[in-house]
This record gives sequence, structure tokens and C-alpha cells, in this order.
Amino acid sequence: MSNQATDFYYSFCQNEVCDSGNDWYCAVCRRCMNWRVWHCDKCNRCTFGSSLPCERCGDSNSDSKLSDSF
Repeated sequence: MSNQATDFYYSFCQNEVCDSGNDWYCAVCRRCMNWRVWHCDKCNRCTFGSSLPCERCGDSNSDSKLSDSF
């Protein structure tokens, strides 16, 4: 739920009020994520470090289909 007059919304995932510019929802993992986390298509899991390669397989964020989502 959000009020468009503000940049804040209530996140049911995190059970708290969040800043809309710092979080995103990964539809594949079905979880709210911090802006520094991205979804790796190769591993099919989210990984930390928006400018770092995947911590599991070494794939890069620029290769991810979801990288343009945040």
C-alpha cells in the first residue's frame, strides 16, 4: 500500500514502511529485495551486489533480464 504523495509504502514482505527508491520486488523469487540485490538468470536466485558478479556462478548483472527493473 502506498500514498502517491510520498515516496514511502508499506511492505507486506518486510512488515514495515519502506522507501520506494531503495527496494524492489523480485517476481521470480517472490520476495522484497534491497536495491543492491539483483536476480541472476543463470542461478535463478537473487544475489547481493548490483555492480558485482553473482556470488554463486560469476554471471554479471548486465546479463540479467531483470537488471533493467531497478
